[in-house]
Amino acid sequence: MILGQMLAVRSIPDDWPFVHPKSIYDTAALSDDRAEQRAREALVAYGLPWLSQFPDHDAIVEAFRARGPLSIGMSPAGALDIADMLAALGRDAEARQTLEDYVGNPILRSHAVYLAEYLSKKGHPDLAMRIRTKDLFQG
Repeated sequence: MILGQMLAVRSIPDDWPFVHPKSIYDTAALSDDRAEQRAREALVAYGLPWLSQFPDHDAIVEAFRARGPLSIGMSPAGALDIADMLAALGRDAEARQTLEDYVGNPILRSHAVYLAEYLSKKGHPDLAMRIRTKDLFQG
């Protein structure tokens, strides 16, 4: 989950440059003279408390597997973050399985292009071929 998403659910003022999804792509928001200060404040206020609930990497993975991404404060695409973490730890087979499980379920149509590019970039182009989509209001 990105800081902007974390902050958006906590009634942060609309002028905060990381609240709106377009800020992910808007480098002008990052050039704000207070952007670094705001990012540090967000990390201290939200990022570090989220991380502190988990004593180590395995605890994050276990919570994700047991409860799912939303219940532990991740986005619906939290599996991608978990897979990245596992790959960084050299646990490639687990990372791959996490991605296989994720693409085993339909994803929002609006997420499909990003997911296909992500999978190809991470060395799993075969998984991109398995992506199935659904519309927002489709079960």
